Order: sequence, then structure tokens, then C-alpha cells
Amino acid sequence: MLNFFKKMNRIKLILIAVLFLVLLSTLRIGWLALFYDDVDQPQIQKGELDLTEWDSSTEVINLDGEWKFFPNHLTTTDQVSKHFDFVQVPGEWGDHSVDENGSLPNYGTYYLKLVMDSADDKVYSISVPSVRNASKLYVNGKLLGQSGEVGDHENDYDAKNVPYTASFTTDENGVAEIMLQVANYLEPENGAISRSIRFGESSNVLSDNQISYSMQLIVFVAFIIFTIFSIGVYFINDRKGTYLLLSFLVFCVIVNYSLGSNEKLLTYWLQLDYKWNLRITNLATIGMIYSLWTFIKDSFTFPKIIHRIIITISIISIITVLFSPLVYLLDTMDYLSGILIISLVLIIGSLFKKSNIQREETIWILFALLALLNSYIWWGIWNDLEIYVFFYPIDLLLVIGFLVVMWFIMYFNMHNRTKDQALRLTRVGQEKDAFLARTSHELRNPLHSILNITEITLNRNKGIIDQKSIKDLENVIVVGNRLTYLLDDLFEMANLKITKPTIRKKAFYLQSIATGILDMFDSTIDKKNVTLKNEINDDLPPVFADENRVIQVIYNLIHNAVKFTDEGEITLSAQTNRSKQVIVTVKDTGIGMNSRAFDKMFQPYEQGENNINTTEGGLGLGLAVSKELIELHDEKIYGNSEEGIGSEVSFTLTIKHGENENFNRDQTSLTNLDKFYINKEHSISNNEESSTEKVANVLIIDDDPINLTVLQSLLSGENYKMVCVQHGRELLRKINAEQWDLIIMDVMMPNLSGYNLTTKVREQFSKTELPILLLTARNNPKDIVTGFQAGANDYLTKPVNGNELKERVRNLINIKKSTEIQLNLESKWLQAQIKPHFIFNTLNTINALSEIDTDEMRRLIDAFSDFLRSKFNFTAYDDLISVKDELSIVHSYTYIEKVRFGERLTVQWEIGNIEGFNIPPLTIQTIVENAVHHGVMQRIEGGVITIRVFQRGKHLRIVIKDNGVGMNKETVRSITETTETGGVGLANTNKRLKIKFQTNLQIKSIPMQGTVVAFNIYQDDLLEQSRMNERKEINEVYTR
Repeated sequence: MLNFFKKMNRIKLILIAVLFLVLLSTLRIGWLALFYDDVDQPQIQKGELDLTEWDSSTEVINLDGEWKFFPNHLTTTDQVSKHFDFVQVPGEWGDHSVDENGSLPNYGTYYLKLVMDSADDKVYSISVPSVRNASKLYVNGKLLGQSGEVGDHENDYDAKNVPYTASFTTDENGVAEIMLQVANYLEPENGAISRSIRFGESSNVLSDNQISYSMQLIVFVAFIIFTIFSIGVYFINDRKGTYLLLSFLVFCVIVNYSLGSNEKLLTYWLQLDYKWNLRITNLATIGMIYSLWTFIKDSFTFPKIIHRIIITISIISIITVLFSPLVYLLDTMDYLSGILIISLVLIIGSLFKKSNIQREETIWILFALLALLNSYIWWGIWNDLEIYVFFYPIDLLLVIGFLVVMWFIMYFNMHNRTKDQALRLTRVGQEKDAFLARTSHELRNPLHSILNITEITLNRNKGIIDQKSIKDLENVIVVGNRLTYLLDDLFEMANLKITKPTIRKKAFYLQSIATGILDMFDSTIDKKNVTLKNEINDDLPPVFADENRVIQVIYNLIHNAVKFTDEGEITLSAQTNRSKQVIVTVKDTGIGMNSRAFDKMFQPYEQGENNINTTEGGLGLGLAVSKELIELHDEKIYGNSEEGIGSEVSFTLTIKHGENENFNRDQTSLTNLDKFYINKEHSISNNEESSTEKVANVLIIDDDPINLTVLQSLLSGENYKMVCVQHGRELLRKINAEQWDLIIMDVMMPNLSGYNLTTKVREQFSKTELPILLLTARNNPKDIVTGFQAGANDYLTKPVNGNELKERVRNLINIKKSTEIQLNLESKWLQAQIKPHFIFNTLNTINALSEIDTDEMRRLIDAFSDFLRSKFNFTAYDDLISVKDELSIVHSYTYIEKVRFGERLTVQWEIGNIEGFNIPPLTIQTIVENAVHHGVMQRIEGGVITIRVFQRGKHLRIVIKDNGVGMNKETVRSITETTETGGVGLANTNKRLKIKFQTNLQIKSIPMQGTVVAFNIYQDDLLEQSRMNERKEINEVYTR
């Protein structure tokens, strides 16, 4: 379109404009021909109209002609005064209405008699479009309608010129006497009835009125919508004055038409009196003149003097309209209408001079102004010719249409410019991100060198340099590690901008990763009074997302919370919503911030307000990276924060529908898989008899049964006995039930993470006694360091490489075997039984007693010596010792523990005749130790342990009873029904009793009430008989 106009010269453009005006005029004339009533109609003569022959069913007539007029009389009948004139309606009062003083009347009554068929019972209507400046309509003496208030004194008069319609029926003679009382104190020279009064059947009159009203209403709504939209664009966009000027111009046009046209649309809603009607109409005209010239001045180059003249004229006109007497307002209206027409002509002419079109919107402004000019010219013509026709909307709708087109062109031009700028900015941003990515990558190597050199220097010279220098070097390491984290964030953010990472979605449980993530922050919060809480329920359904990216997001959110929280708690929770989504929330009780600052935190390189300080620095990239990763999942991330209260950040994840059922099936299949492993173990054990190479026991833990299957398959060709578990607690039971050469452990698991499990395993086994290989999904230094700090021997990144897995497993098992070679069975057993922390605690107790109770200290030293002497008496593993010696060990042990725990531990002894009975070493002591640590000491208040040894016939009954926390049935079953050899604890004791005496531990336990462990030592001739009484006896003991 722009190219088309650019090819035109000025003559062609003027020709098109003239043709456009001709087209508009043709349309208006066609409208007039279609709706103007020019039919032959009965003539009013001498105040009477005979309509007996008139077909009222199809026609609406104008009551034009000679009406009776009673000057200066307000009456409802023509018999009141004999002084009347015949005046032409519509028109002025008439010369005969002048009184003896030569003055025109200010009020009076018009009279018309309508004669119709007496048998006619139709309902008729009269439409009064305009009476200056107040009127009342009576038909057959009844008041049917009015506008304003007529009065025979000016004080009783209220000017209002509003169209109205009245309906009525004729009397029994078919006669309707119309009395129209009028009053005009403002402009009596112009008369009263200025427009034709319409008459016809009620349905026809109302239909005509409704059509005209609807036309103006359509235009009004269109203009108002455009006005509101323009104001909205002004406030939403860049607040350019052009939009306000457009909205003001359009608003003034519709107000001018709605108050000045035949329909006077706004007068129905606003109930304005005649004075304010004229004032607002004139003010709207002034507003049109001002906005037109200002809009043209702002959009195009015009002399400033013209704008100043327009401002001066507008100010003078506004003052005149607001403060001049009402009698001058009509003259002001004509004066302003003339200025408006002249302004339109001048502006249109100026636009023609700029026919070397540089901006396409100029053309559409030109045509909009031509349509507006045409509308006002024809409106004036019809008013002067007193032509009544339905409201003509086409010109004004074209004005709005052209302005809308102009606006769209302006918008698209701006959009294209913005798009070009955005492309340039995008290229600059990409170059910036690439630079940052390269820079962060290049900075890593020298930074790591600095950190390594600093650590080496610190370790080498700790005994030489002073404490201040040591502190300074440690600070260098802390700052360097912080910078490493910042570079990781910077590199991640830059990569996200350069290349969008692939999201590999799969179903997984948040419970599996939550604990592991929280464990990564144990060292971070050591120096803060902060508690990390995991409130993710076990029944939370699986989600469908990229597990590695979700770990990264949660880690970033918790890291951000730790950074802004010096004390309090940080909570990780998750719950489902009605939209079948999981909402993951990280909530802290940190310093918080206002909502505006918090919203900025999701933008790159934003850190909130300047007054927010943390003990840790940062570039403000953690939340921005998280936002990018969540949006790549087509999910949402949001949050809120309050200063002094804390912050809360949440994001959504999609639930994997139908996955619960599949997961349950997987778990069932895992049970079957365990059976397969057991069968395989048996077959390996059988082969072991014919092989000199020992089979390595490998314990594999992963909450995902598919991963367990994969790992088992990768190692299936090796000489390993593999057992797979899914839960941390099950692993902890397994390691105490038998001997293991290696644990392969996934990091991210529910309840107890791989880090936490590693720590718990290390409480019992060193790295050489039981190696641990961690499997992690992220090759992140923070993850790896956390694993090593927890006690892992090695790590592998998933998905694992089969050859690498085999080599690492082989190397770790060799570590285990080399340890076994160096230590004999007796020393390993003793080392496993004498836990270092027991010795340390005992020594600490002795040290404490040395200052407060030396006698008690000596007794404790004696007990500890007896205990150590018994331990260092390297009896063969399979030998027996006397029950008396065993009880001596137990007595020493319980005495040490009683001194350590004080009143929390009470030991009761009931010892009978024990002569002649032998027992495997460390049998009773193991059970008692279990009762102490896993029973009564698990209660805050402690408890009582009862040791009963008595003879029944020729066998010895040993019962250890406690009122501790007890055990569940599954735990009892795992102790009494295990079939593996080796191991420590109650399971080991149970196996040794079975080997030596063909008897089992009899365990009766009720959670939170206590445990009874009993067994018999039989003589050979009573072995079979004693087995029949075992269960009965343990129940009796528990009852007592």
C-alpha cells in the first residue's frame, strides 16, 4: 500500500480525495433517498388535519402546516382565549404573535385537531424531536410527555430540549386534540418548534425511532471503544501523547454528535439541562479543534505559530463557553462550528502539500479527516434544510475505520523496528553469552591451580607460619571455592542462552533425590544455626521430568535459601494440586525481601535491592538458571517473600500418570529378582566347593528396580554373589546380617540418601573393611566431594560404562581382600567387637572420674582391664569358653556402660548354678550390648536390663530382657531366619548357636515396650526333648 501511494503525484492524490468525497456524498444522498419521507400527505389547514382517508398502516407523516398558536397563553383547550394566530410548523412564532409593545412572546400553546375514522381503535404516537426550549404535550386534555418545565414567568421555566414520544388513542368521535405548550425565554426570535413533529401508528413511529437510535448507539460504542483502547495503549506502551490526542479527538467527536444530533443520545443518560447541553457541545467542538491541530503538529512538521494561535483561540473559547450568558451560546456554537470546518480544510490542505508520502499513516489520517469533514458539512446542510432522516453512521464509522488502519500501520511499523532491534540485541546477547562461557571456562584452570597451590602451601607450612597467616590462606581457599561456584553458575547460564539443553524426561520419585540433595549442604550449614527439613511424603506419586535438571533446580533453590538464612530452618516439601501436578516448595526463614526485589531474583545477574547483604557473594544466577530449566520442562516457577519473615519458591512438575501401578509391578518383580539372586547364590556356593577362589559378596542398593537389573547384568559374568536392595534400612540390616566385600550404592534415594547411608555404614566399617562405590547422576564436583566426605571409596557417573564398572568393582574388592589377608580371623573379630568409640568413651569416663571419684575410677579401670584382658585373649573363633568367663566379660562391660550412662541404665542379675556349661565367646555380651545400645538407650529416660541364667534339668537357660524400644517382626525375622554365614551382631550369635548347639535365639519383642532374647545350652541327651519346650519357656519368661 505504501509503495502504491509513493508512486502517486499530488494531482493523483487530490483526484482520489475528490472521488472519495463524491463517493461519500453519493452514499449520503442514497441514504436520504432511501429513508426520507417525500410522499404526498394531508395538509394541515387552519389548525386542523383530516386523516379519515389516510392509510396509517404504512406511513409516518410530518405534522407540518398551519397550527393554531396562542401567544403568551398556556392552555389545554382552544376555548380559553380567542386571541390566536395561525403559524407555520416548524418555524418561528410569526409576525402576528408580536404584542402591542412589539415584543415576541416567550411562551404559548400550539393547537392541532386531528380527525380520523371514528371506528378506529388504533394506538398512535407523536414524536417530538426538538422544541426550544421547554414543552408539554397534551392530547385530549391529558399530559402525555414533556421536556423541561414551561412557565408563564422565567422563574418557573426550566430549559431542556430532549426528544420524546407519546402514544394515545382517539376519542369516540375519532378526534385527537393536540395541545403543545412551549416556552423559550432564551432565544424567542427563533420560535419554539424547530423540527418536524412525526405522527403515525405507534409501532411505525417507535420502529423509526429505534432504527435511528440504534445507528447512533453503534457509532457511539465504536468511538468509546477506540477511546478506551487509545488510553490503554498510552498507559501500557511508551506513554506517547499521540495516543491521548487520538482518544481525546474521537471522544470529542462522539460527544458532539451525541448531544447535537436529532437523537441526542447522551441526553437520555445524563439528564442534562439545556444550558449544560449547549456548553458541553461547544466544549467538545473546542476539544476537536485543539486535538486536531496538536495531533498534526506532533505527528508532522507545522509552524509553531499555528499551534500557538490554536491554543489561544481554544482558551478564549473555553472561557466564553463556561462563563458567558446562555443567550450567547448558540452564536458561539455557530462560530466554533465554522472554526472546526476551516481547521479541517486547512489541515487537509496541508497534508496534500506533503504528498511526497514518507509515512504511510499520513494517507489514512487524510482520508479520516475527509470523512469527518464530509460528515459535518452534510450535517449542517440537513439542519439548515430541516431535513429529518435516520441517523447516518457511515461517515463516522469510516473515520474510526481509517484511524484503526492508521493505528495498525503504526503498530506494525513499530513492531518491525522493534523486531530489527531485537534481532540486533539478540546477536549482541549471544556474543556476550559466548564470551562469558569462554571466559568462565578459561578462568577455571588458573583458579583451580591457585586453590591447589594454596592448599599445598597451607598443609606444608602449617607448623611454620603463624595463625594469622593460616587464617588468611584458609580464607583464600574459601573465597576461591566461592568463585568456583560463581563460575559454574556463569557457565551454566551462558550455555542455557547459547544452546538449549535437551530435556530427557523419565519417571522418578522425588523422595529418591530429596535426601541426597539436603545431605550435600551438611558442611555448608555447619557454621550456621540452620536446620534442613525434608517434608516430602512417601506416598507422593512419581513425576515425569529430567531427573538431573530437577536435582540442579532443587540444589540451586536450597543454596539460595542457605545464602539468605543465617538461622532458622529451610524446608523442602512437595504436594499434589487439583491440576494433577506436583508442587515442589523450598521455604526458608531467612531475611526475606520485598516483592519487587524478589521478582528481580529470577532475572540473570539480579540480587535484589542494594541493602540486601549476605555472607556469601554471587552473581544472582541460581534462580535464573532454575527458571530457565523449569521453563524448558513447560512448567512454572514462582514464589513470594516478606522482609524479616523469609522466602518461599515453588515450581511445578507433571505427574507420571499410571506410573504407580507400573512401579508396584516393578517392585513385585524385584522380589522375584531377589529369588533369582538367591538361587544364583546357591549355585555359586556349590561351585565354590570346587573352586579355590573365594566368591565376593556384593550388595547393590538402588530404589529403581530397572537400574538394579542393569547393574546385575553388567556384573553377571564376574565371580560375585550379588544381592540387590531398594531401601536404605534394608541395607543397614543386611550389612549386619552377613559379610560383604563391596556395596554399590545409588546417591539419590528416598528417606536415606546414598550420602547418609555411607555415613551410617562408616560408623561400623572403615573404608578398607567395606568399600563403597557411589553411583551419581551428576558429574558435579560438589556431589563428588560430598560423597567422599561421607566415606565413599569411589564414584561412577550414570549411565555407567560396563568395562569401567567392572574394573572399579574389581579394584575395590581387591582392597577388601588385601585387608583380609593382612589380618587374621581372630584379630578381625576382636577389632569388630571393640569399637573405637567404646574405648574412647570409657577413657573419657575414667578421665572424668579421676577428678571427682578416684575409688569409682579404680573400680572402672579394673572392669575395663578385665574387659580388655578377655578381649585380647585370642581364643579361636570356633572355641568355647565357660559361661562364668562370659558372664565376667558381660559384668565388666555392663559396669563400664552403667558408669558411662549413670541412672539411665539399670542392670539386674539373677544367676543360678552355671558350673560345667560352656558357650561360644561373646554370645551373651553381644546380646547385652544390643539391649543397651539398640534397646534401652534409645529411650531418653533409659531403662532396665535383666540377665537371668538358671539351670533346668541338665540344660542351662539364658534370658536377657529389656524394656527398650523393641523391634518389629521383620527385624526379628531378619535375625532369626537369615541363612548367610559370617557377620556380626545378633545374627552372628544366632548362627553360632545353631552350629554348636543346634538351637536358635528365641526373640519376643513388642515395639516401644521391650525385648526378650532367650536360648538354651543343651546337653546331648536332652537335645531333642529341650527343643519341644523352647517356645513355651520364652513366652513364660516374657510374661514374668
